[in-house]
Amino acid sequence: MVAYTHRSAVVSQTKAAVRMDGAAFFEFEDLLQYRREQYDVSFACKPYLVDRTEDSAARPKPSDIKSRVLASAALEHTIRAIRVETGEVEDELKKRAVEIINTMAHDQNLFWARITASVLSHIVKRLYCGIHVNFAGLQKLREMFTQGPIVFLPSHRSYMDFLLLSFILYCYDMPIPVIASAIDFLGMKFVGELLRKCGAFFIKRSFRADPLYWTIFSEYVQAHLHYAKFPVEFFIEGTRSRSGNFLYPKTGMLNVICQDYFKGRVTDIMFVPVSISYERILEEKLYAYELATGMSKPKESTSGLLKAVKILDESFGNIYVYFGEPFSLRQMATQQVDRSVFSLRPIFEEFTCKESDAFVHKLSLYVVRELQKNVYVQPWHLVASALLNVAATTFNRGMTVQQTVDYVNLLSQLLRAADAKQLLNQYTTTDVLNAIQCHPNTVSYCSFTRQLLLTADDMSDPAITPVQLLIYQNMFINHLAHQAFAVHQLLRKPHSREELHLFWSEVVQLFMYEFVCVNHSLEDSLDQLLSLGAITEGSDGVLRINPSSPCVGVLSDLLSPYLLVLTCSINELCAQVGKQTQPKKTSFFISVIKTTLIRAYDAGDETGPQCVSTSLINNTLYSFRNLGVLTSKNGSLTIDAEKAFSLRARISELFRFPAFVQKVLFSQSCHL
Repeated sequence: MVAYTHRSAVVSQTKAAVRMDGAAFFEFEDLLQYRREQYDVSFACKPYLVDRTEDSAARPKPSDIKSRVLASAALEHTIRAIRVETGEVEDELKKRAVEIINTMAHDQNLFWARITASVLSHIVKRLYCGIHVNFAGLQKLREMFTQGPIVFLPSHRSYMDFLLLSFILYCYDMPIPVIASAIDFLGMKFVGELLRKCGAFFIKRSFRADPLYWTIFSEYVQAHLHYAKFPVEFFIEGTRSRSGNFLYPKTGMLNVICQDYFKGRVTDIMFVPVSISYERILEEKLYAYELATGMSKPKESTSGLLKAVKILDESFGNIYVYFGEPFSLRQMATQQVDRSVFSLRPIFEEFTCKESDAFVHKLSLYVVRELQKNVYVQPWHLVASALLNVAATTFNRGMTVQQTVDYVNLLSQLLRAADAKQLLNQYTTTDVLNAIQCHPNTVSYCSFTRQLLLTADDMSDPAITPVQLLIYQNMFINHLAHQAFAVHQLLRKPHSREELHLFWSEVVQLFMYEFVCVNHSLEDSLDQLLSLGAITEGSDGVLRINPSSPCVGVLSDLLSPYLLVLTCSINELCAQVGKQTQPKKTSFFISVIKTTLIRAYDAGDETGPQCVSTSLINNTLYSFRNLGVLTSKNGSLTIDAEKAFSLRARISELFRFPAFVQKVLFSQSCHL
C-alpha cells in the first residue's frame, strides 16, 4: 500500500509541475502523483481499510434496502391511496413497484468498484496532468464518517464528476457514496450496469406527478440515511452546466433528504459541498456546438463512449477538487423549522409546510454559494476571457502575449478584491503560454509575431470558438457580476449609493438565472471598486467612474453579451405581440432571438457571436417567466403584452439598448 503524506518532496517527472501561489500550493496535493508510482492493478488490489471498520461490517446489503422499501408503510399507504382513487388492482401496483425499485436501485459491490478504480486510474493518468485535492478538507471529512449520515453535494460540469468523488474517496480509504444518476445512463449497455455496481442509482428526470414512483424514490433515498448509513451524493444543479455558470438549484432531492431529519428518523445530517474546477472540460466542443447551434443533447450510448476513446491522446490539464466546510442540517434548521408539526403526522405520510419549503429553498441557495466560493479560478479561465473579449473581436482573431498578460492581471486583480480563490495572483508570459498548452484546438502561439491566435477550424460557424471561450469565462464571472453591473450603471451617469440601491433588486431579478447566488452585496461591490480606483466618491456622496482606470473596460467587456441578449430578447417579445395568435414553444422564441443576433453580427453591429449561446437566451426567458412577462402552459409560452412593454420601458431606463435594437425600436414607433 502506498503511504499518503502531504506535499511530497518528489514531483512527478512525467508531467510538468503546476505553478501555484503560496496559499494554493500548501492547500492541495496531487493525487495522480501517487498513482503514477503504482501499477493500476496494484491500485485496484490495495487494502481498502474501510472494510475493516465495525460500521462497514454491519452495513446492510443493497438487496436489504430494496426489501425494506417494498415493505415500508409509506409505500403501502401510497398503493392504498392510488387503488382508492383510480381503482387499479393492488397486485398490479405492487408489481409495478418492484419494477421501479429494480430499475432504480444500485448494487454497490467492492469487487466491481476495484475494477472500475483500476480502469479509471489508467484513464485519468492519460487525460490529466494532475488531480489536486485539498488535504485539510479530506482530513476533516475522515473524522465525520463515524458521526452520522453524510451527503456530498458536488458542482456538475462534466461526466467525469460522476465517479471522480468515488475515485478520490477510494484512494484515501473512505466509504464510497451512492450516487443519484439520470436514468439515461441505463441506455448505455454494460456501462450503465457497471455504474450501478459502483453505487449509482437511477432516477427519472421528472416524476413528481407519479405518486408511486415518488414514494419509492423518497423511501429509497431516506433508507440510505437512517438505515443503511451509506454516504449519498447528488448534484444540486440537477444536470451538467453546459454554460460553465452555476445553474439554479433543484430542491426535490434536497427536500427528500431534509424530510428524514424533520420526521426525526435521524438526529442530524452533514452536508459536504465539493467544488470541482476543470482546466479543460472533456465535453467542451460538444457544449459549444449545443449552445451555438441549438443542437439537442445527444443520447448517452456505449457506442458514443467508444468513439470518444480518441480523446485519450489529448491533455485536459488539471482538476482541482475542494472539499468545502461541512455543515450540519440540525444547526441550519434550528429556529427556522418547527419539527413538532411533523411529529403530529404519521411518519409514512408525505408532509411539507411553507416553513420547511422556504428553508429547503434557502438551503439550496446556500449550497450553491458555498460551491461558488470554493471553485478555484485557473489560469486558462482568465486567458479564455482575454481571448474572448479582445482576440475574438480583431480582424486576425489574435492578440499579443503581452496584451494577454496585462488583461489577465487586471482580471486577477479584480478577483482578488472579490476574495475569489485563484491558483495565481500575478501572471507572467510563461504562465500564459503554459495555460494554452492543453487547448491546441482553440488557440495557437505564433513565435514570430508573439501573438495568440484563435484557430480557424470552426470558421464554418464563427460562434463555436467564442461560445467555447465564454464557457470558461463563466467559471469565474459570478465573482465579478455585481461590480460589472455597478460600473455599467455609473457609465451612464453618476449616482449616489441610494440611487444605485433602487435599481439593484430589479437587476438581481432580471439575471437571477444567469448569476445564481452572487455572494456580494451592492455595498461590498462598491467598496471593492473604490479600493481598485475604478470609481470615486465625491464629498457630495455621488459615485463617478474613473475614466483612467483599466478595470472599467474589463468589467464592461464581461457584462456585454448578457446585456445584449437581455435587450434584444425583450424587444423581440414586444415585436411578437402583434404576430402571436397562439402560444409558442420556447424553441420558437430562442430561434427568433438568435436569428436577430446573428443578423446584427453579420451586419457588423455591436454584438459578438458568443451572444447566440442558447444558455444566455434560455436563462433570459426564464427570468421573463419569473416576472410574469411569459406564462407557461403545456410546454408553450404566451406573452403578456402589457407586462412585456412595461418591462421593455424599464430595461431601457436601466440599460443602454444596442444600436441595432434602437433602430428596430425607432421603426416600430414610426409604424405605430
